Amino acid sequence: AGGPSMTRRADLFLYAAPFKTADGRPITVASGQATDLLAHSERQLVLSLAIGLPVLLLFAAGGGYVLVQRALAPVQVMIEAAEALTFNSPQNRLPLAGAEDRIDALGRTLNRMLERLDHAYQIASRFSADAAHELRTPLAIMRGELELLAARKSLPPDLLGPIETILVETARLGQIVDSLISMSRLDSVAGKATHRAVDLRALAAVTIDQIRLLAVDKGIAIGLVPGPGAMAAGDPDRLKQVLVNLLDNAIKYTPPGGRVEVAVDEAGNMVSLEVRDTGIGIAPEHLPHVFERFYRASTDRGEAGAGLGLAIVRAICAAHGGHVEARSRPGAGSVFRVELPRATGRLAAESEERHRMIERKIEAA
Repeated sequence: AGGPSMTRRADLFLYAAPFKTADGRPITVASGQATDLLAHSERQLVLSLAIGLPVLLLFAAGGGYVLVQRALAPVQVMIEAAEALTFNSPQNRLPLAGAEDRIDALGRTLNRMLERLDHAYQIASRFSADAAHELRTPLAIMRGELELLAARKSLPPDLLGPIETILVETARLGQIVDSLISMSRLDSVAGKATHRAVDLRALAAVTIDQIRLLAVDKGIAIGLVPGPGAMAAGDPDRLKQVLVNLLDNAIKYTPPGGRVEVAVDEAGNMVSLEVRDTGIGIAPEHLPHVFERFYRASTDRGEAGAGLGLAIVRAICAAHGGHVEARSRPGAGSVFRVELPRATGRLAAESEERHRMIERKIEAA
C-alpha cells in the first residue's frame, strides 16, 4: 500500500512503486542503482557545469562584443569624420555606411544640420565682408575731411582737440574694417592661397629687422634665437602677417628694458615659431579667450586693442592647417607658439625653382 518510495539499503538506492495485476493482485516493482555510480554521475554533472558554463558565457560575451562592434562601426566612422570637420572644409559631410537604416537616417539628419549650419555661417561671413567693404569708403571720406579740418590754421583750439580725437578713432575704425576684410578673405576658399615652402627663420629675421625700430624707440631688446632653418608650407605674406601681429603685441605690452625674442624649431612633420616676451602677461581668466574675435582684455593700460589681431593670427594658422596657442603669467611675460605643417620635398623644390627664375629675371634686367 502507499505510493512510490525511495530507500537506501547498504550501497544501493532503491525505488519501489506499487501496481496491481489484471486480476487485482498487488505487486511491487523495485529498481536499484549503486550509490557510487550516482556519486560519479553527480561529480560529472558538477564538473561539466563548472567548466562548460564559464566557457559558454565567454563565447556568448565574445559573440555579443563582435556583434556590437560591427553594429557600432558606422557610428565610430561618423564620430571620426565629425571630429575632423572644420570651417576650412565646409563641404565635408558625415559618411553613410549603408548598413543600418536607423544609423544612416541619423547620418542624413546630421548632414542636413551641417548644411544648415554651413549656410548660416556663410551668410554671416558674407555679411561681415559686405559690411566691412561698405564701411571702408565712408570712413576714408570722413578721415580725409577730418585731416583737412585739422590742417586749418584758423581752427579754434577748443575744436582742434575733439577733431584730433575723432580722427584717431576714425583711423582705428579703419584698421578694424581692414582686419574684418582680411578675416573674411581667410574664411573664404578664394582666400586660401596655394602654399609653397617658406623658410620661417629667414622670414622671422627679415620681419624683426623691419620692426626693430618700434622696439628700439621703446627701449626693448628684440632678437632671433640661434638655430637651424625650418621650412613651412604656407603663404609667406600671410605668415609674415602672423609674425607682425605677434611681435606688435609683444612690443606693445612689454615695458621699457624688457626683451622680445623669436625662436624657430622643427619636430617631425611640424615646424614651430615662438614669440616670447617679458611683458605684463595675461591674466588666467583672459588667456582662454585671447584668440576670440573682438575679445578685449582689460589691463592696467586700458583695454587691449580691438580684439582682432590675435583672431587673425588664429585664422591664418587654421587656413594653413596649423594652430596657435598661448602661455602666460601676469608679470612674467607671454609665449605665443605657432605650429605649421612642414614643407614637403616637392614644395621645397618648387620654391627653389621659383627663386632661380627670379634671379635669372633680375640678371637679365
